[in-house]
Amino acid sequence: MAVEGEDLVLKAVIVASIAGILLVSGLVFFAEKPSEKGFTELYFKDPDGLPSSLQVNESYTISFTVVSHEKNPVDYVYNVRSPSFNDSASFSLSPGESKKIDVGFTPRGVDWVLSRSRSRKWRDEIDLTEDSWIARSFDLESIEAGNTTSSLIRELHNLPLSHNVRSYGSILFTNVSLLELGEKPLREVYYYSDLNNGILYRIVDERVLFVDNGSLFLDRSIRESWFNQSRNRFSVSLSTDSGESYDIHFWYRVRE
Repeated sequence: MAVEGEDLVLKAVIVASIAGILLVSGLVFFAEKPSEKGFTELYFKDPDGLPSSLQVNESYTISFTVVSHEKNPVDYVYNVRSPSFNDSASFSLSPGESKKIDVGFTPRGVDWVLSRSRSRKWRDEIDLTEDSWIARSFDLESIEAGNTTSSLIRELHNLPLSHNVRSYGSILFTNVSLLELGEKPLREVYYYSDLNNGILYRIVDERVLFVDNGSLFLDRSIRESWFNQSRNRFSVSLSTDSGESYDIHFWYRVRE
């Protein structure tokens, strides 16, 4: 009876071992099936040689490679995108084939991102007898000293304004009378920019000379802005006729 019991245990162990072998074989069989689908490679030909700083209006060539490890021929479409360049094309590869693609592009400008800014505005009334010089055949010394008559002042108000207004520096409003300013204000804008250590500084100085109720006014506004140079993205996207998609990219800056 003990021998029969041992035979039953041995038979059970053999059956369990066979079942385990079949189970493992089935798992291996099903695990290998996804690899039969194949895949595609997309990569830059020389990733270490990709440019990080480009010069405006200079030509550059970027190379990337597509390798097909698919099981059947595949139709591909690639798209190249950057702020100054767009390109797309299609091609086909058979299993095991590869294609090296060269894309030439030229950056056309520098992109700047506003970092911070500030504005100042003010209005001042200009006294012609104190704040300005009048260019005519009058006695400038007596005018400056305030030795003028009311009739002379009325005449002066209709004369062209000179270049210099002491309280405001060089205004550069010339050859315009108060009568003309009463009909149409005179507006001038001055621009200044400076590039230092990759930061662009800009200033806009706007001045408006006008007459209100017989008095001469100067409106002035100054806006200062600081810009940082932005990074640009050069991207390559690839899609297959079966709906698979791939993407690679790198970042670069453009200098003037």
